[in-house]
Amino acid sequence: MRPDGGELLVGTLSGRVRAWELGSGAATLEQDALARRGESSAVWATGYLDDGRAFAGGNAGVVVWKGQQAVTAQYDAASAAALPGGLLALGGEGEVMLFRPGRALERLGPQERWVYALALSPRRDLLLAGDDAGNARLFRLADRSLRCELKRSGSLFAAAFDPSGTWFAVAGDDGSVALARVADCTGADRQLAVRQLGSPQRRMRSVAAGQTVLVGDGAGNVSTWSTATWSLLNRWTAHAGEVTALAALPDGGWASGGLDNAVVAMSGVSSASPRGIGELRSFPWAIRPSPDGMSVLSADGAGDLTRLPLGKGERSTLLSGEQELYALAVAPVRPEVVVAGRIGGVRRVSLLQEDRNASWPEAVKPRESVNALAYSPDGRWLGEAGTDGTVALRDAETGDVLPRRFEGLKGQVSSLVLTPEHLWAGGADEVLARWSIHADAAAAPLRIEEHAPIHSLAATPDGKHLIAALGHGRVSVRALPSGDLVAHLLPLGDGSWATAFADGRFISSGSGAALGLRFEDPATRMVTTLGGLPHLGVSPPSATRTAEGHVLVRATVFSPRGVPRVRLDGRWDVRGVTPSPTALSAYEVELLLGDRSTAPHRLDVLGPGGESARADIRPEPDLRAGALRPRALLIGNAAYRAPGVKRLPGALADVDAMRRALQRSDGWALDDDRIQASTDLDAASLEATVTGFLAGAAEGETLLVYFAGHGFDQRGEGFLLPIDYDPARPADPRNALPAARLFQAIAASKAGRVLVILDAGRAGAFSLPEDLGVEHDRSERIGVVTAASAGSDAAETPRGGVFTQALAGAWTDPAAVDPEREAVTLGLAFNRAQGRTYAQRPRLFGGLDKLPLAWPLRGAAEAPEVMTSEEAAASGTTLARVKATVVGTRQLTALGRRIDGTLEVEIAFGQDTESVRIGVYAVDRAPPAARPEVFAPGPWKGGQVQRLRVPLEDHEPGEYRVEVEPCRPGTACGHEPASTFRIRLGG
Repeated sequence: MRPDGGELLVGTLSGRVRAWELGSGAATLEQDALARRGESSAVWATGYLDDGRAFAGGNAGVVVWKGQQAVTAQYDAASAAALPGGLLALGGEGEVMLFRPGRALERLGPQERWVYALALSPRRDLLLAGDDAGNARLFRLADRSLRCELKRSGSLFAAAFDPSGTWFAVAGDDGSVALARVADCTGADRQLAVRQLGSPQRRMRSVAAGQTVLVGDGAGNVSTWSTATWSLLNRWTAHAGEVTALAALPDGGWASGGLDNAVVAMSGVSSASPRGIGELRSFPWAIRPSPDGMSVLSADGAGDLTRLPLGKGERSTLLSGEQELYALAVAPVRPEVVVAGRIGGVRRVSLLQEDRNASWPEAVKPRESVNALAYSPDGRWLGEAGTDGTVALRDAETGDVLPRRFEGLKGQVSSLVLTPEHLWAGGADEVLARWSIHADAAAAPLRIEEHAPIHSLAATPDGKHLIAALGHGRVSVRALPSGDLVAHLLPLGDGSWATAFADGRFISSGSGAALGLRFEDPATRMVTTLGGLPHLGVSPPSATRTAEGHVLVRATVFSPRGVPRVRLDGRWDVRGVTPSPTALSAYEVELLLGDRSTAPHRLDVLGPGGESARADIRPEPDLRAGALRPRALLIGNAAYRAPGVKRLPGALADVDAMRRALQRSDGWALDDDRIQASTDLDAASLEATVTGFLAGAAEGETLLVYFAGHGFDQRGEGFLLPIDYDPARPADPRNALPAARLFQAIAASKAGRVLVILDAGRAGAFSLPEDLGVEHDRSERIGVVTAASAGSDAAETPRGGVFTQALAGAWTDPAAVDPEREAVTLGLAFNRAQGRTYAQRPRLFGGLDKLPLAWPLRGAAEAPEVMTSEEAAASGTTLARVKATVVGTRQLTALGRRIDGTLEVEIAFGQDTESVRIGVYAVDRAPPAARPEVFAPGPWKGGQVQRLRVPLEDHEPGEYRVEVEPCRPGTACGHEPASTFRIRLGG
């Protein structure tokens, strides 16, 4: 996506690059510069340089476009990232390169193997690279030095920084994410503290079946499993990298190939360790034992079919070509094999008689590679499958393709198995497909969802089980011919293991990571953990202030023993507790607090077994409440005195624009006494004004500091310039206000939240010093917006700074409304302004991106409709009278008809009560859960009449039951029967 959000750039596996304007859908770029007929030409990376030029990189090279004109570089790039100054980082085989269009490539640093992951830090000073040998390296761009490195056990395919630049992360084929702090990354030899998300669990790459089931994983390990008990028997580390091919040997041993280009064999009759039997030109895609069991045959990525002896004898190359070989099958009744791969047909190779050699056209689609081959047990049929989902059957003797097609798969087919009755296939569709071989006409296959890519298939020699290697770290065992699940085998990265049977039983190694596996009984939602039952827990609640002033509270409770009981402040039962649709034994809690104060509350959770947990609720302040309204300091420096320092009349216009935004009635609605505006401040006045404003904050107050004027950066620290700034003394700290001084004053302030907006890049840039930037990027108390980044100028006009004017316009723009808060938030307003000024690269630091700025009026809606409601019956003595009215508008959404509106409940209190609970329940939904559920703290006095408003959002039309009940001090709600009535939403 182009940084301004206006264009989408796409690269394809065939080398084509296309771009479209998102507003109109018109094509803006159509290029085939990376397409190579008959050659690998996938595009692996696309993006935009700082000046807006599009780029793409892949197998066939790198191209940078300006309009339809292209600058190219011959370099095989697996990844790419745009760097400052029009530079491009390229991830290649064993290195990271730098490319400036029109100049020679320059090496940034070495890697061990292909670099698939590249990420630029938010501060644009660090580059993170990850390769498929598990090496993550962090480079400093200023001096091209290696800052630190992190080693993982498997291939890395993704790298990222968090938006603040505090953390960097890498992830790969083991299903886990490794996080480390940038601040800890201070030396190549330093051991980093790593936080791990998820349990490392390698994808299962290869399976084979003989006397035991063999499993090869993404870390180079081969394990053997008993077909009697489905328990792990043994495990070896065979390769430095993924096991790409695996075969069972006749003597009960095995042979494997890996990404390290090695072929390894393990004898079934000897206790010796696995030994290498050969090195190949490229890694093998397939390995099979020869018919006599004396050698191993391999088909590799260099196009070689190689025979490697298991004992004495010489290695021989049976076939050598220019195209990769992906598939290999050994005939069960004749001493011959078939091989195939990238576009070029199927080759039959006799191991004894060369006159038996033959070449058959592929049965797959034109330009589709053959990815899998398999013989039927009697050798009569040969199955063939391709990278576009084609599955076909040949006469194994003549090579003739049967006219019947086996349809039902669309993605790449990785493996085939033929049994006497059926053809099985699996691959990228994450589905096991089964067709009858003997059916006369094409029929839809039996489809079994595996919910993960299928990398390899094997049938046990007795024909009873089908084994599938899955991309999510499991191996499925299924009964033949039905396909019914028998068990999942789970070999884990630390050597521990577990087997989960289809009937709910499980066995494990009883140690290591296996103890953390959880198994759920779907009927009761009871969860068993191998290492003991996990504890009851509750996530930190979110407490979002809505447009009505309520606080929307959401939290997740983990309760492994069953449905938890949740109470607010230890007294009031929360009915809005529903099972999570995505997480085992998790329950979602949602309620509304009718409390405009910032007084803390808490959730108390009680599990079925008596265990308990609690979490504090800290509501966001209601910035429209009089006592909590923010204060603002607006500074505009325009009349700079020094020769050569440009005057900035637009800075005064910026101050006026910000003042108008802050005073709008649908925003913070600040009066003049809450806005301090200062213009043309000299050095002494600038520092005194800023520090004095921050020092005068009341406890918990929200402050905004805005500065428009000149700024510059020196040795990584930004400075705000007073009007008496002297360019001859740039290093004099008394000559400008440094960022360090500004943030020292913020740290010492009693303010609860401080938002700093700096349009101070008109003479270069304003940037945070590195250590200070990292510190405040983690803060939920501070937010910093800068109009430009280091190395970029902020555009300025006599009518004001372009960024400030865009930000002030977005301040009350309904298009920037957060739908949950129904308010324009800082983050969304910044995004709108950034899209209009992306060339100067504005930045947003800190943790205030959800800070509400305004609640703009919505556009014209349908006329409000009064919907029907019953008269509520008074119950008990506390609620003497309850009346209800529902006002709302109907709307049509992608999900169908929905209702938005407000339930207004008028209560006449007969006696004092501490608070009131109101719950809305769908009549036809079971189990019942309140949505929404509002707690309105009082105290409410006898004789008082109070009207309470309950927002109804995204409700389906139909009948709802409403409960209104009083809550007394020290007791739960419901000491008196609830006042109940029904409402109907919609017609």
